Amino acid sequence: MRDISREYTVSSNKTRLISYIRDRKRILNYALSQTQSNEILHLLFLDNLYTASIFMHIPEKVKMIGTLHHYPNCKKKEWLLKYLSKRLKFIIVHSEYIGKQLEAIQIRNYIVIDYPAFHSSNSGLNDPAKLREKAGIPGDKIVLSALGGTRYDKGLDILLDSLKYIDEDCKRKLLINIAGKEETFSDQFIIRKTENCGVDIRINLRFMSDEEFDQNIQLSDAIILPYRNVFTGNSGPMAEGVFRNKPIIATDFGNLGFLVNSHRLGYTFQSENSRSLAGVISNFIRNGWSISNKSETYREKLTLQNFLENHYNLYMKLGK
Repeated sequence: MRDISREYTVSSNKTRLISYIRDRKRILNYALSQTQSNEILHLLFLDNLYTASIFMHIPEKVKMIGTLHHYPNCKKKEWLLKYLSKRLKFIIVHSEYIGKQLEAIQIRNYIVIDYPAFHSSNSGLNDPAKLREKAGIPGDKIVLSALGGTRYDKGLDILLDSLKYIDEDCKRKLLINIAGKEETFSDQFIIRKTENCGVDIRINLRFMSDEEFDQNIQLSDAIILPYRNVFTGNSGPMAEGVFRNKPIIATDFGNLGFLVNSHRLGYTFQSENSRSLAGVISNFIRNGWSISNKSETYREKLTLQNFLENHYNLYMKLGK
């Protein structure tokens, strides 16, 4: 196996169509130029390429597979993905739900490989009480963590809006831990939105090391995913939380809702609805959550070893 990855800067402005297509053709042409006739070419981020697929030439003899992280969010993108899928041996997806969505548009050459806990699988177990003390978090607080960045599609503002609707007796027990890269929403935005909400807030907006990210998972009582409907993939913080036996509070929409409900990973709320989220948070504070056989079965799938073995088996199958 050879790593031929290279960093490219690509245009995301679809109104500049020529640049948009040219940049993606350049990536694929480079990858094809590095691939010999008896090798398998794995496109690790198919999401970045299929939207320009009708303008790309792919030789018939190339054994090509791709990993799709997010399901297309419009009919045009579905058509473009379907077009490229006919030239791929397999599309790898990280959830049965996304696989069923592909079947619905007549794409059947997919395989499900669950998205793993990249950080937690390789790190040790720390004492949550000591981690909280180090972070200055009172030991009697119930900590809900929103991790990994403040992009618009991750719905941090939905979470912040929900805080004013949480029952008063629950507010006193709660601490919201927001940590990760500052993107759409700034620390000043968070402070303004929460200054009179009656809930303790911890804000740490910067890029975190793998160790810091895992420590934020471990000090949490639950991981919260208030993502908008435009988000159609798997969540890294969710995988890490599940692996650490942390309950997940997530939107009931799409893939995330399917995973949480079908594997009993925690609680779901009505998507993009702050009042519904507030009710679920209050319910969790009062009633907690317990590990089930279903949640444990899913957790066991998320090891990095399983992820690597499933890819290895696919490569061996294609190499015959």
